[in-house]
Amino acid sequence: MPLSEAIASRRGLLEPHLGRLGDLSAHPFAALNAASLADGALLSLGPEVALDRPVHIVFVSDPRGGPVLSQPRVLVSAGERSTAVVTETYLSTSSGPCLTNSVSEVVLGREARIEHVRVQREGEGAFHLGMLQVKQAGGSQFTSHAVAFGAALARAEIHVRLEGERASATLNGLSLGAGSQHLDALTVVDHVVPRCGSQERYKGIWYDRSRGVFFGRI
Repeated sequence: MPLSEAIASRRGLLEPHLGRLGDLSAHPFAALNAASLADGALLSLGPEVALDRPVHIVFVSDPRGGPVLSQPRVLVSAGERSTAVVTETYLSTSSGPCLTNSVSEVVLGREARIEHVRVQREGEGAFHLGMLQVKQAGGSQFTSHAVAFGAALARAEIHVRLEGERASATLNGLSLGAGSQHLDALTVVDHVVPRCGSQERYKGIWYDRSRGVFFGRI
């Protein structure tokens, strides 16, 4: 459902997780998103729910009438042994100036499995800041595919906390830069408890004067 609907009528679904996965004092743009929180998307999966097709959430900025700021929020709450594929796509309608400051939070219950795809294809006048925060219970499996093609300057951060034994995270990334684009990726995986696993594969292809940055910490 739209996040605005959940804020108005289903706060019980939001309160355990929304805004609770990261330290806002360490992430000023996430704090700005929280201060401006108005809408986005909520996906709440009950125990053992298995979706038979992907959920696709699309955010479109329209700078044709002037500069645009958008700050969408996504919350995915996956109950025990639930399964889903979730795709977020970010687009803009023109090459005009726009700033997207997005925050996504994914919470996995015991033995839940979530595959998360994030595609950034905004125009050449766009600036994009994206934060993905993940918390995993024991035995859960999280897979991320982060793809960046657009924007003049973009930064995508992923923070994963493995909080239960046998939890595993796989982070995959692909960036394609051209012109004077700057595409930045940052990943932090926190093995809070022993007997967990994580792996990362990030690739980049760069043309012209474009630049790519990867910073990973485990």
